[in-house]
Amino acid sequence: MAHVSRTFLGLSAVTALALGVGIAALFSHCDDRVSAATSGPGSELAERAQAAHELHDLVVASEPADAERTVSETPAAPAAAIDVHGRVVDEQGLPVEEFGVRALAVDAEPAAAPREWPSAAHPRGEFDLLGLAPGAWEISVTADGLRLDQAALVKATDPERIEFLMRGTALVHGVVLDAQARPLVGAEITVDGRAARQTSDNGGHFRVELGLGEHVLVGRASGFLPSRPVDVLVDSRAGVGNVELVLQRGGTLRGTVLDEANLPVSDCAMTALARPDAKSTTDARGQFEIAGLAPGCAVLSLLAPLAGVAQGDRWYGTAMIEPERTTEIVVHIARERWVRIAGRVEGDALDIFGTRINAVPIAGQFVRANGTETAVAADGTFELKLSSAGRFRFDRIAMFSEDIVSLVVDVPDQDVFELTLKP
Repeated sequence: MAHVSRTFLGLSAVTALALGVGIAALFSHCDDRVSAATSGPGSELAERAQAAHELHDLVVASEPADAERTVSETPAAPAAAIDVHGRVVDEQGLPVEEFGVRALAVDAEPAAAPREWPSAAHPRGEFDLLGLAPGAWEISVTADGLRLDQAALVKATDPERIEFLMRGTALVHGVVLDAQARPLVGAEITVDGRAARQTSDNGGHFRVELGLGEHVLVGRASGFLPSRPVDVLVDSRAGVGNVELVLQRGGTLRGTVLDEANLPVSDCAMTALARPDAKSTTDARGQFEIAGLAPGCAVLSLLAPLAGVAQGDRWYGTAMIEPERTTEIVVHIARERWVRIAGRVEGDALDIFGTRINAVPIAGQFVRANGTETAVAADGTFELKLSSAGRFRFDRIAMFSEDIVSLVVDVPDQDVFELTLKP
């Protein structure tokens, strides 16, 4: 009997369930005959019946509580490893026969470290990477004097070979100077609008590796205006030398931000819109300084963390910048002190149609952007809502011409101010 029980326990749960159903059916068919033939507990037939009952009880006890859960818990087959078959060619479609390969795990399970194969000879420019962990891999290749056009993202084995295009490169040498022909140290070089991750050394010299073709180089340095763009044609692997990038020192804007009680406002972010990288934050005294601004009228944006002002609410203003000089301004920002401009434009209907009015704060005056621009109505009237008083330039912009008529006005600190703009 013990031998029967051990043998049965080795069966799978599903098989045991089926066997239990069969035994139960056997009982329902034989119960009458067993009871009639067993006159005492010691008979052979009674012992066999008792063994069958015990076997049935064992089947019932071993049945899974939830057959569906037992099936769902069956482990899934492991994902297949990835094989990569590649071919590397140059711009003429000829095979590159010496290169290195790098595989970077983008989304591999389990997490896998990058795998690198150093530069080696590859007949016909072909290579095979076998057994990469399941997931996504970024495959790239490197070769002396060549630059990869684009890496490949691989998620599964592809029977076809992936083609990698490499373009010829050359070194471009140059120097970064200021307006007095003095070398600039640490100037950043941008190529085609993107940082080349190269800076000038102690002698102002730099070198960048570029692909064959036309490129535009620009030098940038703190406190200086960006250099004029220099066009460079790389037409051979011999490279290009003697490229000069000349930077002029720009003007500096220094100022103080005060509230309506003439108290300094700290943590204000001041940005020159023409150069988003030219920015400064006011200190505990409300002071800021921005260097390297182009001469002329600089449009400025100020984000002030004043109580009662919605987060992200910006103020705008202007300042006149002089080359290689420091311009100082005092910026006054007020809390909700609105001045309504009730205006009228003189002229005939054709001149008035489509005309727009723009109020530009000057002399360090800052206002909120909303309410500084509007369209003139058919009857020649317009209305602006300025967040503070001060000196403004009102521009009258016609729809059908490029003429702009401007008028500088000192807007008083009052609820309503009437203004008339003449042709």
